[in-house]
Amino acid sequence: MSGKYYYAVRCGRPAIEEVHCAGCGELAQAGGGRFLGTFYSLRHALQSARLRHPDCVICLRCASLQR
Repeated sequence: MSGKYYYAVRCGRPAIEEVHCAGCGELAQAGGGRFLGTFYSLRHALQSARLRHPDCVICLRCASLQR
């Protein structure tokens, strides 16, 4: 089943670039984020995000929810 994924930068030192699932609490704290698209998995969303943001990582909360 596919889901909507977002890219957001969480403020801090250093700033953390992350991929989030729709409805993630961390996404709201990061200021909303930018819609990446609809993907079948978090890993596919990360691959797409890394085309423009090579240092991007998966949100830990989203990763734990998908297991």
